[in-house]
Amino acid sequence: MQIRYAVLVGASPEAVTAVIGSPEFHMFRIRRDPATVDVISERLPDGAHRIRVTQRRRTATGGLDKSATDPATQELRWSRPGELSWTWVQGGRFAITLRGRFRVSAEGAGSRVETESDVEIGIPLVGRVLERVVASELEKNNASLKEDLLARLAAG
Repeated sequence: MQIRYAVLVGASPEAVTAVIGSPEFHMFRIRRDPATVDVISERLPDGAHRIRVTQRRRTATGGLDKSATDPATQELRWSRPGELSWTWVQGGRFAITLRGRFRVSAEGAGSRVETESDVEIGIPLVGRVLERVVASELEKNNASLKEDLLARLAAG
């Protein structure tokens, strides 16, 4: 299942690219999720960043199971100038894989930030239903992207 989203930000592409390429920006967004227990970042030898996350397990109804946690890993990699590719792989009861990219380009006096995400859950019969639930969460996350970018740009 694919999700696309775009926002306009009143800052230069260079400034927006610097924020989006920062692991701290992604860690800030991950920590805001109430399921997040722990977040650790490391730089890989090829220059990419790996963010290791521990999250409380979500219940079938979307709540949190405070008695169980699942590991997840996000990797951020510049695939070409102005395009940051990412993957999110979560273990636990279900194998969840998210892939996507951020593209930053000049538009008017600011920047256009486009996101594209793919959701894959490898569970026969119910995987598609769960993909829609995860896609809904991604859409909520996308909705806060502009606000988060502006806050980080203002912080310098």
